[in-house]
Amino acid sequence: MTPAQEGKLMNRGCSAVFVCLIALGLLAYYGDRRTAVVAIALLLTWVVLCRVHSKRESKRLESAFDAAFKPFQGYRPELREADSYGYPSFTVCFRTKEEMNRAFECGHLKAFREAVAELYNYGGFDIEKGFDETYRGWEEDFKEARKIDPTGNLWITEKLRLRSLHYTSHARS
Repeated sequence: MTPAQEGKLMNRGCSAVFVCLIALGLLAYYGDRRTAVVAIALLLTWVVLCRVHSKRESKRLESAFDAAFKPFQGYRPELREADSYGYPSFTVCFRTKEEMNRAFECGHLKAFREAVAELYNYGGFDIEKGFDETYRGWEEDFKEARKIDPTGNLWITEKLRLRSLHYTSHARS
């Protein structure tokens, strides 16, 4: 089973468990109170399955990160994970801008981005919104760029140009 299939199955399973819990709760309240035991058992099973799924996802993500950055010459970047409105987001943080640019040029970021897109290719995850790369000290560079362009548009345009250059299928491998 692929990670995307497992994720879709997990999403559908969570929805089914939610509906069953509501039905069992109503049945326990209005009818036989013993169904509350079934509802609690279902809830505990659901919690265990969610934990197992989460650990499997974390292992897959870590192995994808290792595979993409194992040949990277330099300091290993940091992977930051977060959630926004129920969707995962990932930021690869480098020590310097030069290391980030080298990772772009060598295809490490593209390889990891493609692995993340494959792992989370279900449930409405958008790789454009859920993946970012940065480096320590970018705030200072941004402040310097705002001295030239107070709107910050040049900074954003340059970042988008870099991303499209390296992430599109027409970019160098």
